[in-house]
Amino acid sequence: MGDAVDLASRVEGANKTFHTEVMMTERTHSMVKDAVEWRELDILRVKGKKHGILVFEVVSRKGQLPELKKQVLGIYSEAFRALELDKADGPSALYLQRAQEFMNTPPPPD
Repeated sequence: MGDAVDLASRVEGANKTFHTEVMMTERTHSMVKDAVEWRELDILRVKGKKHGILVFEVVSRKGQLPELKKQVLGIYSEAFRALELDKADGPSALYLQRAQEFMNTPPPPD
């Protein structure tokens, strides 16, 4: 099957966790980012990989996103960037809370 198919399967399986329908890796994102509306989600720890995989949600084709969803996506992106900026100075309270939740109830091994 190959590494790419295995990774795609694991990313597809993460849709359930993120409550999304279509996700893509950073590699795919770099190829289609100008053709689709997207939002950055997180870094996934994937079995068989040493480093986390940056993933994005595909929201719609470029130019087909309703105005209200555009506004929501903009607010989400601002909040996401704020969280990332906060982590540059040290972990944010939200990040620490999330890390503690994962330590208390870790995801299943697969």
